[in-house]
Amino acid sequence: MIDELYAAVFAAPDDDGPRLVLADALQEVGDPRGEFLSLQLQPRRTQRSERRMGKLLERHRAAFLRGLNPIVMPSGLQRWERGFLTEATVVLEGLHVDVPDLATLRRLEVVFSPAAPLELASPHMRSLREVTMAALSAVPVLFDAPRPLEIEAVGLSGPGDLTAWPAGVIEQVGLARSLPKLQRLTLRSGRANFDQVDWVWKLPVLGRLRSLEFDGSFRGVPIHNVLSVLRGLDTPPAQVLFLGGGIRLRLRASDRFRSLSAELQPPTGVVVFAAMLDTLPPDALDDLAVTCQSPLDPALMGTLRVASKRLRLTNLALPSGHSRMKWQV
Repeated sequence: MIDELYAAVFAAPDDDGPRLVLADALQEVGDPRGEFLSLQLQPRRTQRSERRMGKLLERHRAAFLRGLNPIVMPSGLQRWERGFLTEATVVLEGLHVDVPDLATLRRLEVVFSPAAPLELASPHMRSLREVTMAALSAVPVLFDAPRPLEIEAVGLSGPGDLTAWPAGVIEQVGLARSLPKLQRLTLRSGRANFDQVDWVWKLPVLGRLRSLEFDGSFRGVPIHNVLSVLRGLDTPPAQVLFLGGGIRLRLRASDRFRSLSAELQPPTGVVVFAAMLDTLPPDALDDLAVTCQSPLDPALMGTLRVASKRLRLTNLALPSGHSRMKWQV
């Protein structure tokens, strides 16, 4: 009876009806999962109910995970919604493809998967929309599966140098045969050689991406070279992001990559960004928007003053408290 009620939840993971029925049945037999489910399904929560849910999870987490317990890392990401796990850090080696509990997972951070993580294409994975940190062993599973997958975002972690990515992997990623809804692709790399890697900019999937992202260490990103490459693309992604080293750079196709948004984390991001600005030639950009978690230091302010004049920017937007800089553009 209980197993059938769980199966009804997994068959319709977006429907609260089967969850409410399961919660009542579990409470009738004294299973603490029933109370946890009921509390999480409440439209409004109190501090008392939040504390109670925390205690229930602390005491019964392994039991609540059920078939997911062997693959979920206890110290990693875990998010529970409506009584079931929806986000997690997992170890996948193709050994738990037939676990029905996979049905409620929406976002997975995949670590330590030397074997093909076949679970990612399991027929039970009805809710999965985002996969991050996946090793290249996941590429055939995700990008060349025998059936279409509903996944919208994929993050891949390969060799530190993008030039070392295998040709077979590149082909599968570029075609993305089994990912018709792919909107965001993240490539994790340790070297700032994005302008030197032709395969990245020739991926057939590029034109339908909402976002192409590079995640890693980006000291010395050759931003002027990257701008030249992007402006020469016939079908570029809607935006390109560079993440890492205390810096987040955003470039958009809507203005032919003529504007740059930078989010900085001091002190590393500030230093890296200042060095990048120094490499840009005149007229490289029209607009520059800078945000920072703390007030900009005098050194960076000086760099921005010089850059705004040398680059002949149309607009320079700075964090609150620095609006006096705008008139100098």
